[in-house]
Amino acid sequence: MNGKWLDIVIFEGWCLGYRALTEAQICDHWTESCEYKDPYSRLWKHRLEDLIWVNKQLANYDVLTNALDAFIYIDVWDLQFVYRWRQEAEAKMRAENNGQGMTDDEVIDFVNGYYTSYELYREGLRGTVFKSPEQENSYIPGTKRFLSFVVNANRRVVSASEF
Repeated sequence: MNGKWLDIVIFEGWCLGYRALTEAQICDHWTESCEYKDPYSRLWKHRLEDLIWVNKQLANYDVLTNALDAFIYIDVWDLQFVYRWRQEAEAKMRAENNGQGMTDDEVIDFVNGYYTSYELYREGLRGTVFKSPEQENSYIPGTKRFLSFVVNANRRVVSASEF
């Protein structure tokens, strides 16, 4: 780097920006999911104690999120797009690599593994990534930047927000 400072570092992280919820919030989400058993939801298919354990581990990511000066979030209009997009990517991979890649059913199993986190934590990313549940009013406008894009099924931006 010849003694020069970096102006920007792009850091992509799967749990980056997710904030742990309170145990009561986890219980509320899980209870509601169990009541309705939405076929598109994965939440009710997990044990509550497992969700609470994962949530506690997620708090360890706060140190990374707190160190950020800016955050760009690409959101989806409908969470079900995640399955389709991954299936498309795997179909392309199979076509280009002599059939190697996940089948559609394997993609569903793969995405099911992390889909619950979208259900629990996605809402918290929407403009509040720099707030923690314990410090609801901790964000000072102008000190950190947040940019969010929402994309449709064709991966086209349908809205953008800046906070």
